[in-house]
Amino acid sequence: MLFFKSKIFHHRPGAPPKVLALYSDPSIGDIRLRPYLDALQARGIIADYVAVDRNMNPMGPPRSFDFTHIWCQRNVSTAQFRFLNRHASNPIVYDLDDLLSSPPRYVMKTRQRTLTRMTRCIELAKAVTTPSEELARSLRQDIAAFSGDALILKNGCADGEFAIPSRPKQQIIWTSGYIPLFSRESPYFVENLAALANKMDHEVILIGTFEQGIDALFDKVRLVPHLDFRSYREFLRFHAGALAIAPLPTTLPPDQQRYFDAKSDIKLVDYLGSGIIPIYSSAVPFVNSDLAVPTLAAASGDDIIAILRHCIDNYASVADDVRAHLRNGALRARSYWELSKTLDHLFL
Repeated sequence: MLFFKSKIFHHRPGAPPKVLALYSDPSIGDIRLRPYLDALQARGIIADYVAVDRNMNPMGPPRSFDFTHIWCQRNVSTAQFRFLNRHASNPIVYDLDDLLSSPPRYVMKTRQRTLTRMTRCIELAKAVTTPSEELARSLRQDIAAFSGDALILKNGCADGEFAIPSRPKQQIIWTSGYIPLFSRESPYFVENLAALANKMDHEVILIGTFEQGIDALFDKVRLVPHLDFRSYREFLRFHAGALAIAPLPTTLPPDQQRYFDAKSDIKLVDYLGSGIIPIYSSAVPFVNSDLAVPTLAAASGDDIIAILRHCIDNYASVADDVRAHLRNGALRARSYWELSKTLDHLFL
């Protein structure tokens, strides 16, 4: 069956450019590949693209497809790896958005097979895209084959023009991520957050996976177990005017902390691009971001609570400060339309 599937995709060099996108999984593909391909197509840089899953099945109606370029990502599957090796002479772009070469064991176990495939994809690629230079630097330390420069493709948003509303909503949004690790640094963070939210009569919206029973701490709470990426961004825009928190570990042992330091600033893009003010840990991905608002960076869990309280009490002035900070055009530059221009030379 794999033989049949591979035959519906044919490499046809020349213009116009058409891209075969090899998804690592639907969520990551929709974050790191599809929006840029949509923008490239809308701008007339590429004529068409088809996304395929880990089994090389089209993610849409089955159809044959003549491609000029391949864009793959992360830990490619066995079927994808075989396909890439059969098309080693074709133009290949490889996206890495995480330090998969050396994650802490409690996050995931990197098998030698994954490292072997990552190395091979880097060798095959005419360009390696990453969301940050910090990630690229760490990957170069881990993978000898990655000796050149990365093409920095930052995480983006739909238009970069979504304004922070003048009037607040009495809501605090928390999208899950590495909560047990952050809790080691701030063991009473959740209890302190609940105390503040309850006192200020704010609804807390928990998106993703949280410890069972956490909702019992809050007087007003909503659990949203899962949203696909497009639905998540749309959901956030419906809640423009809310506040959000983005805790991330900052004090782990160096061999573990480097994994989190190589993370991207996507939560700042998620929230600011949706009209939501984020209070975030003073972690490398956030403080080094061109979207960082220094007054919203927190040195600890207690600091997050203190800044959150300040934002609740002084929403209008905080919103003015965030708007003033974003007048530098940093958010506008994060539109997929603008970011996709970084890729033009790969397909022309």
